Amino acid sequence: MKHCRLCQSLLRSPVIVAESVRDSKNQKVIQCQTCGHVQLLRENPKVVSTSSLSQAAERGGWDLNHFWDVEKHDTYRRISLIKRIIPPPAKVLDIGTGFGFFVGLLTEHGYSCASTETNKTKLAYVPKSVTIIPPDFGNADKPLDFEIVTMFHMLEHLEEPVAFLDLLRESVKSGCRIVIEVPNRDDLLLRESRPYFEFYWQKSHLSYFNRESLADLICRGGLRSSEIFSIQRYGLLNLMSWIIKWEAPN
Repeated sequence: MKHCRLCQSLLRSPVIVAESVRDSKNQKVIQCQTCGHVQLLRENPKVVSTSSLSQAAERGGWDLNHFWDVEKHDTYRRISLIKRIIPPPAKVLDIGTGFGFFVGLLTEHGYSCASTETNKTKLAYVPKSVTIIPPDFGNADKPLDFEIVTMFHMLEHLEEPVAFLDLLRESVKSGCRIVIEVPNRDDLLLRESRPYFEFYWQKSHLSYFNRESLADLICRGGLRSSEIFSIQRYGLLNLMSWIIKWEAPN
């Protein structure tokens, strides 16, 4: 990867943010000197990385109840957000749906839901009440008929996030709302806890956004941003554990 994933400028002398990531000692995290975007420096973009959870799922060595325990708090929070944005019955497309916890529960609230997911192992567990559409939706003959499109912790995994948003903009109907959620690299713990700093960076995350770079991405993708806000996913126990014990809470 010789060009910035956000502004496409040539990465001649990028700033080194981290010398390695938690699951690879050979990959650096860098910052583009042109636009400031923080990203993974990967010499071979054809190598696709997945998270440890996804790798376990592909091997079949996982417990679905465990995944639900991990994701249920975020799932309920996201459902509340969608209900505030647009009431049912509305048509929702969730891109990168995983096991389908979010869309499965959303259908129970009266929404008509569809999903895309590249991991076939996970896709097999998406509830039957949810319509599955192919990931190459950009090849459709007519605009996607959805009132809202959601992408939760998906954009940071893409090699070309600007091109993807541009494709999505051209594929949805006029007036469709798009909800994007990504990790926020303006994280207090990155400054306050060296173990957390070493834990934070991972090879499955190709981009690390903050409020400014996310707004830049949205603009470059041809979308109009109505609101960008932060949420607190982890509580005081997590904060103090990383600062005092230098590890995640048990």
